Amino acid sequence: MFLKEWLNNIVYISIFSVFIEIIVVGDATKKLIRLTTGFIIILVMISPVTKWIFRDLDLGSRIVEQAEQMDQLTDKNRQNLKSQFDSLVAEQSREMIKEKMALELQSRLEDLEVMDLKISLDYEGKVTECNVILSPKENDSNRHISEIRQIDIRVDESAENSRVDKELESQIKSALQSYFTKDVKLTIYIG
Repeated sequence: MFLKEWLNNIVYISIFSVFIEIIVVGDATKKLIRLTTGFIIILVMISPVTKWIFRDLDLGSRIVEQAEQMDQLTDKNRQNLKSQFDSLVAEQSREMIKEKMALELQSRLEDLEVMDLKISLDYEGKVTECNVILSPKENDSNRHISEIRQIDIRVDESAENSRVDKELESQIKSALQSYFTKDVKLTIYIG
């Protein structure tokens, strides 16, 4: 079937070119028509070879396949970058809140120094857990090291803790209240 079509195309183009040559009068125009029809006949004659060589070359599907792979890689990279960005933003905001809390405590507690502050945040940026390590400020060169004791303070008013002096408890609560969620676990170490 393919061979029959191929031969028919060659014969039709040859007959058409001869017919055009007969109709055209000028020698220059006849040369141009012979050149053009000869080129077309050569293209038709080599068309089976080009079809055979490029039979597996389906550029459209390969381009679509490559585009889909690129889209998948782009989506994957976008998700990775978003998660990295979110974790960096969360870490940065936690550090900023931690610094603000430490400065607030330091400004309100005259005889104690904030040694360390560890916090956990919820998705809204409120503190859900806070560990504060306080130390007496050093006034002289002789340093007195005392035993570290743990003090648990709940933000809700129903919790009572007799191990912490009420004035210190109220200072810490008022200093950090704006950062906390309602059910925050606040642990204070004084040493």
